[in-house]
Amino acid sequence: RIGKKCQKSSDNEELAECEHPSYDRGVLLVCVGPDTFHALKKAQELERAYREKYDPSGASIERLSDTKPLESIRSRMGGGLFAQRSFIRTTGLVAAWKKTDWATAAEVFARDVDGTIVVTLEEELSQDEEAVLQSWPKAKVYRHAPLLGAAFLRWAETTAVSEGVLWEAGLEQFAKTIEGDSWSFWNVLPRWKATKTVPDVADIELSPFVRAEQFLKEV
Repeated sequence: RIGKKCQKSSDNEELAECEHPSYDRGVLLVCVGPDTFHALKKAQELERAYREKYDPSGASIERLSDTKPLESIRSRMGGGLFAQRSFIRTTGLVAAWKKTDWATAAEVFARDVDGTIVVTLEEELSQDEEAVLQSWPKAKVYRHAPLLGAAFLRWAETTAVSEGVLWEAGLEQFAKTIEGDSWSFWNVLPRWKATKTVPDVADIELSPFVRAEQFLKEV
């Protein structure tokens, strides 16, 4: 069980939630943009932390892709004395809810289930939606605003170096030009490494989930 004596790290700080008494009884963690690149990274970090702490084999981890994700999650959260810990990762769970689904979702995530964690990646949430989720005792929203200015350049340089790409003047200028667009910078790294060229900014397609899992390192 998770207690107040557990140690936090950069990867599992939020997952562990040492002082969050409801973690072991089911929790909804919402990773949301507008910087969906870092929102996805957050979802991956939470999954990695779960794997390291509870299930190195990954047997209890499920990637849910369903036309009715809320119903699928509800069917997996039966609870009971012998319920096993599990981790469900999905995309667009909240976005798929209709007005009538919110009451159902509140009931689902209020259940006293044992150890079910649901992480969803969302492109955006309205202020009202975020306020409702934050009011649920077993839900937490991780919002990722775009990095700007020096913060974006520091991230871009660190990311390039970590991928074996030299931080050169042309790449730095490209980062300045697309300030805040983490996806475009990430996607240009293989091209810069191979050809030392970057696309025209006007040709960049801004899509929140472009080449998401294939470029980001899987946990």
